[in-house]
Amino acid sequence: MEWKYHGFETRVLGSWGHIGDAATLSALKGETIGSSNYGVYAEVAYDILPLIFPGTSQYLAPFFRYEKFDIIATAPVGYVDDLSYDQDIFQVGFNYKPIPEVVIKLDYRNRNAKQGTVPDEVNIGFGFIF
Repeated sequence: MEWKYHGFETRVLGSWGHIGDAATLSALKGETIGSSNYGVYAEVAYDILPLIFPGTSQYLAPFFRYEKFDIIATAPVGYVDDLSYDQDIFQVGFNYKPIPEVVIKLDYRNRNAKQGTVPDEVNIGFGFIF
């Protein structure tokens, strides 16, 4: 779901999945494959560039995103759930669009696992629509 209003944007997305043969796949791979998994995120952003340069067609939006996912939400019978795959992520960054079809992104992701440690990330990205 997405909502935009005068430069303010919100997004919410979620997904849930089920793998019927997770025990067989886990045996073949030698590690736990979740029989169910899920992920959700919520994001807010605001286009600040019109406040600095009124009338501009460019876009610069700081954003905050919260993500929650678990790729082994349910472990198959006889297999152990790896809680390092149950994560919360707090992400802050900027999206810059010099034209509507091109985006340059910079963000920092603070990652937290239910068990163990996972490294934080700094990402730089480039995208386009054609």
